[in-house]
Amino acid sequence: MHENYRIGRVLSEVSYAVEPRAIVITMSNQYIICGASRSGKSILARRLQQKFKVSWILGDAIVSSMEDAFPNFGISHHGDLQDIGYRFADYIKFLLWHYGYAGCGYVLDTTHLYPRHIIGMREKIGDVPAVFLGYAQQTQPKSFDKFAASILIGGGHPSFQTLS
Repeated sequence: MHENYRIGRVLSEVSYAVEPRAIVITMSNQYIICGASRSGKSILARRLQQKFKVSWILGDAIVSSMEDAFPNFGISHHGDLQDIGYRFADYIKFLLWHYGYAGCGYVLDTTHLYPRHIIGMREKIGDVPAVFLGYAQQTQPKSFDKFAASILIGGGHPSFQTLS
C-alpha cells in the first residue's frame, strides 16, 4: 500500500465527524489545523493527538497568554486579525521549528493563522501538513436577528446590566 494513501486514510478515520476531511500528502507527525471558531479544529486536533501521541498546541491559549504577559507584542484576540496573524506567525514559526528540531510531534490548533501565514512559515518549519476548516454556508438564525434588534433598538438585552 502506498504510504501517502495510508496516511490520508488514517486522517479520514480520525476526522470522520469534521468536514471537510483532511487530506495529507506527506508522512508527518506534525500537523497544523486552522480555521473559523467552532469549525471542529479542536475535535480534529484531539483525535490526531490521541491517535499519533503528539503534543497538542492550543493557539488560543498562547494568544491569551501573550496578551496577558506581553501586551506590547500586539498578539491578542482583539484588533486587526490580519495584522495580529502576521505577528503570531512570526512567533509560532520559531516555536514549531524548535518542536521539529527536538523531534517532537505536534498538532497546532489555531484561529489566528491564514494560508498566507503558513506559506510564509514553510521556509522555517518545512512542509508541515495544514488544513483550514470553515463553513461553506453560514446563515444566522432568526433568534439572533431578534436579539440584535433588541440591543440596537431597545437599548440592551434584559440579561445585561449597564455600569454607570
